[in-house]
Amino acid sequence: MTKFFCNFYIGLTSVKSIQVPSHIQQKLNDAKTPKEVEDIIGSHEPELAGLLVSFSPAAPEFLVCDTAAELMADVLQAKEIKCRVVCGVSDYGDSHSYVVADGGRYDPTGQGFGDKCS
Repeated sequence: MTKFFCNFYIGLTSVKSIQVPSHIQQKLNDAKTPKEVEDIIGSHEPELAGLLVSFSPAAPEFLVCDTAAELMADVLQAKEIKCRVVCGVSDYGDSHSYVVADGGRYDPTGQGFGDKCS
């Protein structure tokens, strides 16, 4: 089984890598499509975000889009599914990262792809 890690960015220069819990790892390893991976990360977002609390008590209750997109890209690359992380804009006009794979766009955090921005 491939082991996956969440990379949490702390400040501007520090990264903390924390292994994804085994029950989530198993689901990620079993996933066959980018959509399945997106759904697994999205449904476990609060738990994954909570991994950082022991290192940073002020950690948010959600995954930062960079962390979610990088985790998704790591899983897809382990499955030999070509993908790329895109740094763009969310539907709210904020900077945002998501994944492009198999001709589709995937966003485990559900912030959108900037399509609603004028």
